Amino acid sequence: MCVILPRETGKLNPASGRVLCWVLERARSPALSLHLDAALPPALLLSDDYRTNNKVLGVRCLQHIIVNVPPAELLQYNRAQVLYHALYNHLYTHEVSLVQAVLPCLLALLPVLEGPPDPGKPRAPGPSDDTLRLILTHMEAEDKIPLRRVYASHLPTFTARLGITVLRHWKRLQRVILGYLEVDDGSSDEAARLGVLRTLETVIQQAWPRSVSTDAGLGPLLRALLRLVLDVCEGGSEAAGSREQLLQSATRCVCLLHHCSSDTVPVSAAPVCLSLSLHSSLLLLQLLTVCVCVCVCVAFSWC
Repeated sequence: MCVILPRETGKLNPASGRVLCWVLERARSPALSLHLDAALPPALLLSDDYRTNNKVLGVRCLQHIIVNVPPAELLQYNRAQVLYHALYNHLYTHEVSLVQAVLPCLLALLPVLEGPPDPGKPRAPGPSDDTLRLILTHMEAEDKIPLRRVYASHLPTFTARLGITVLRHWKRLQRVILGYLEVDDGSSDEAARLGVLRTLETVIQQAWPRSVSTDAGLGPLLRALLRLVLDVCEGGSEAAGSREQLLQSATRCVCLLHHCSSDTVPVSAAPVCLSLSLHSSLLLLQLLTVCVCVCVCVAFSWC
């Protein structure tokens, strides 16, 4: 394996990267651990290539190594840190295929770096915080629809990994959620909006005492959810299935906000507890009723 992609002559054969990826994907645990010293350097070299397709192949090789090698061996000789810095630097790119490959790879590597949290001690900032901070920075300024969809689809997993410590990034995360809910990504599946709605659900469930329990956190989210429902009801490029998913996810967010705000949002349980088998028109009517009640409540709170 060490002669597949040597540093000096590996680029002379364009197929060498695919050969390396093919060989690595057929070596699984525990056999891959025996050849880790031979497999890791060419995979890192391939992920640092100047061609985007070779970078994607290299990231695929690194993810296969992370999944199939025990964490103790990855932590030995600082291998995990080397992998993290190599993958973290790829987040500065604007290539959609590369970012789409790097984010799941980082999600597989972060538990190896940080280990399980200690219940008796506060969680110190770590690589997960650095990664989420950079992702949110890119998401705030990103105007390319494909990249917005990729970031939003992986954001719920990163926030779930941080747990209640996601509050360190709540202000920036709230700006991202509100901004992405306002903009239609122009596709039929609405991956960006669905991703940030799932992120909002995760944050409310794990960090509600500090994130949405006050009027400052509740009001903007309710207004954004109401605008989203009105936008979906007016009709757009969404397919029928995506429209129903958006409304159901928005309904769950309103229910969670209702429970987390000490029942100050007058949402009746009957129109909210919606079955997945209901017709989309009935779902639209019921969710509009809920959001009108929410809007009235917020308006009275301002007076």
